[in-house]
Amino acid sequence: MSSAVSQKKIGKLFTIYSSGRAVGMLFSVLLIPLFAREMPQAEFGFIGILWFIIPLLSRAMNLGLDAALGMKFFKLTHQERSLYLYNVLLCTVAIGVAIMAVGLWKINWIQFAIGLQMTRNGYFFLILAVFFSICVTITQAFFQYEGKAVKNIIFSICPPVIITVTTYLLVCYVDKNYISYLKGLVLGYGIFTIVGILYFLKKYSLNCFYVSLPVIKQLLRIGWPTIPSTVGGILLASGDRYVIKWALGLNAVAVYTYGYRFAEYVASMFLEPYQKALGPILMNEAAKDSDKASCYNADVVYTNSVFFPILVGLIIVPMKNIMFWLGGAKYIQSYWIFLLAVIGILFFHVRQISSIILNHFERADLNMYIVIGAALLNLVLNICLVPKYGIIMAAVTTIICYFLMLFSTIFIANFLMSTRINLRKVLVRILPFLVFISGVFYMDWFADGFSAFQSCSLKFLMFLIMFCVMFIFEEMRKGVARIGPFGKHKDCSLKVLT
Repeated sequence: MSSAVSQKKIGKLFTIYSSGRAVGMLFSVLLIPLFAREMPQAEFGFIGILWFIIPLLSRAMNLGLDAALGMKFFKLTHQERSLYLYNVLLCTVAIGVAIMAVGLWKINWIQFAIGLQMTRNGYFFLILAVFFSICVTITQAFFQYEGKAVKNIIFSICPPVIITVTTYLLVCYVDKNYISYLKGLVLGYGIFTIVGILYFLKKYSLNCFYVSLPVIKQLLRIGWPTIPSTVGGILLASGDRYVIKWALGLNAVAVYTYGYRFAEYVASMFLEPYQKALGPILMNEAAKDSDKASCYNADVVYTNSVFFPILVGLIIVPMKNIMFWLGGAKYIQSYWIFLLAVIGILFFHVRQISSIILNHFERADLNMYIVIGAALLNLVLNICLVPKYGIIMAAVTTIICYFLMLFSTIFIANFLMSTRINLRKVLVRILPFLVFISGVFYMDWFADGFSAFQSCSLKFLMFLIMFCVMFIFEEMRKGVARIGPFGKHKDCSLKVLT
C-alpha cells in the first residue's frame, strides 16, 4: 500500500467511524437521563448490573469464535470466509438455544448466579438481546474488515436510535423497569440482525458451507484465550458494580454506573473509531511485512498518546454542568467517578492500540494472562477498599489496573515486534493530561462555588495551558508536530496522515 493511499484511507475511515460513533453515542447517552429521572434509583442500579452481565453472556454464547474469525479473516479466501462464517453463526445459535433452555427451566439458578431477582420473561428478552447483538457485531466486523465504513456506521447508528426511542416509549408510557430496556434492545438489534443475515446470504454463498468440526476446533483453539481475557476485561470495567452492590446496595451501583457510563461514552467517541480504522489496515500490512507494521504500530501509539488526551480534555470542560443537569441531585457524586474513570479508560485504549499487532501473531494467550491478572487484582482491591472508602475507590483501583495492563502489554509486545514501544515516551505524552485532570478535580472538589460560566472558563484556561505545555518540551513537541492520530514515522515506509 503506497504512502498516499494509506494516508487517505485511514483519514477517511477515521472521519466516518468517529462521526458515526458520535451520533450513535448521542442516542445512547439519552438513555442515561431517562433511567436517572424516570426510574427508581434501584432499578437503574439493576440496569447497571445488566450492562455487566450482557457482555459476559455474549462471550459465553460465541466462545470467542467471532474474535478468532477476525484474526483469520485476512488469511482466508472468499470461499473459506463463507465456510468459517456460517460455522460460527451455527455454533452461536446452538449455544444460545442451550443457554435459553437452561435458564427458562431453572430460573432460580440464574437468579442465584447474577444475584438479581430476574423473571423468566426478563431472562427470555435478555438472551434474545444478547444473541441479536452478537449477530450485529459480527456483521459490523465484516464491514470493518472489508473496508465498508459507511455500512458499518449505519449498523452503529440505527440500532441505538431504535433502542432509545423504543425504551423511551416503554418506560414513559408502559412500565418503568429493566424489561422495557431489554425489549428496546431486542427490537433494535433484532431488525439489523435480519438485515445482516440477508447481507451474508447475498455476499457469502451457502454453497461453500458445511458443518466442519476441524474449522470449529481451529477457531476454538485461536479464540478460546479471548474468553478469559474478555471476561477479565469486563470484570475490570464493570465487575466492581457487583462489589458495590454487595457492600453498598443497588442505589450506589446506580450512582457509580451513571458516572462511569458517561466516561465510557466520552472516551470511546474517538478512541474506538480509530481502532476500527487502524485495526484492519495494520493487520493487512502485518500479513505482508510484520517489521513495517510493528514500526507503524509504535508510531501510532506515540501520536495518539498526545492527540486523544487533547480531544477528551476539551470534552471534559463542560461535563460537570451537563451531568448535573441531566441526572439531578441524586447523582452529584457521579461526577467524581466520571473524572477518575476517564483516566483509566484512556490508559485502556492506549493499551488496546499497542496490542493490535499481537493479533497478527495469534498470541491471544498473552493478552489473556495480562487481563486475568489485572482483573483478579482489581477484584481484591475492590473487596478490600470499597466497603471502607466507597465508590470512589472502585474508580481508583480501575486506574491502577489499567495502567498495569498498559505497562505489561508494552513490555510483552516489545519481545515480539522489531520496533520497540518506549513506555517513557507514552507516559510523558499523557502526563499533561493527568495534571489537567488533577487541576479540574481540585477546583471542583475544594474550590466549588463558581458559576457555571466561571467554572467552564477556568477549566478551558487549564485546557489551553495543557495544550501549550505540549510545545515546551521536545519530547512532547515531536508528538504534537503531527497533531492528530495520523502521524508520520521517519523509519517506516508505511505512513499515516499528517
